[in-house]
Amino acid sequence: MTNSRLFTCLLVVACTSIASAQNDAASPFGGSDSSIAQQWVQVDSAGTLHGRVDVPVAGGLRRADLVRIALLPLGGGEAATTVYGKTTLEGSFTIPQVSKGTYAMLVHSTDVLACYTVHVLPANGSETPDHLHVLAARTNSDFVMQRIRSYIPMQPSLPYAIKQFDTDPVSDRKPSSEGQVFADSTGAINGRLSLPAGSDGKSPAIRNMNVIVVQGDKSVAMAAVDGDGNFSVPKLTPGSYGLIAAGESGFAAVGFELTAPTTTSHSTRTTRFVSFNAAAAGETELNVEVVPGFAVESIQKELQPSENGDQEVIGEGVALDEFGWPVDPNAVPRGPTASSMGSAQAGSSGGGGGGSGGGGGLGGLGAIGLAAAALAAQDNNSVASPANP
Repeated sequence: MTNSRLFTCLLVVACTSIASAQNDAASPFGGSDSSIAQQWVQVDSAGTLHGRVDVPVAGGLRRADLVRIALLPLGGGEAATTVYGKTTLEGSFTIPQVSKGTYAMLVHSTDVLACYTVHVLPANGSETPDHLHVLAARTNSDFVMQRIRSYIPMQPSLPYAIKQFDTDPVSDRKPSSEGQVFADSTGAINGRLSLPAGSDGKSPAIRNMNVIVVQGDKSVAMAAVDGDGNFSVPKLTPGSYGLIAAGESGFAAVGFELTAPTTTSHSTRTTRFVSFNAAAAGETELNVEVVPGFAVESIQKELQPSENGDQEVIGEGVALDEFGWPVDPNAVPRGPTASSMGSAQAGSSGGGGGGSGGGGGLGGLGAIGLAAAALAAQDNNSVASPANP
């Protein structure tokens, strides 16, 4: 009996230690193989960063043409100055002389936006991708500025020393390559926000953050984020969306396509970024490492209108299609048709916002506080109040 009890105690201790070690290993870096955004990339041997920007749309991706890219350094390391780039008509970009380090990445035009932390690693021959695939949200920069001002305090979070990496600490990281996340059986999506790890290797706690799901020119859902960064957005229908996260801890914006749960079909497309079991259970999470609050002022400055009071122009003499996208006259038509866009609009929640099209942005929301109150009434989550002006 004594030996049996001793064995049982040892087994319990061992299991507890393993679970604790797994949690400790995962929490410092927000490591997960189900993150929506690719946030780790290595430059080539010449120090050049290659990548492309896409906007998830119904059933695929739409290239983001002629959008501006800014990489703002966070913390120490070799990265000391902001570097800039711009996508081509095919949505690709090349930025030379990018030093290794942790950056706040901002991708923007008048109606396309992405913003989150990116870790740039030196060329090291590892399995870390050597091309950065950015998933942008189809949303209006004016609305984003409103959201930043409304939900991020006048006194942002204090700066902290951010750990700089030479290699990705998560060996099996598999971000979404095509922007898909899977809803659970109720139509809800789950996710987790995290901050870049500090010099001690631990990620600071998330404080007073909200997430807002946008679609076209509509804000369709809102949820509060707990201290561990977890959130759940209920009652979303399949379609293309943008996720905006804002609050005391920081800011992020990313595009994604919500896909209905399925247990019968798992193509190579889905298993590249989520395990078979997770896809079967509809448990793919929308995980993003946000830009810390102390860097948000720099993001705001990058999003400010030009000195003449006009919003930044992304190209001169470039024809636009019916959805406001720049058109390359020599390119083969890509992306959804007008009919498919209309279908996406009709199926959206919150009154239909225009799927991925309709360049009207989100300025029609008017007073952001009223919109937040209306969304909060539809949601059982306790949403943090907007920051005082």
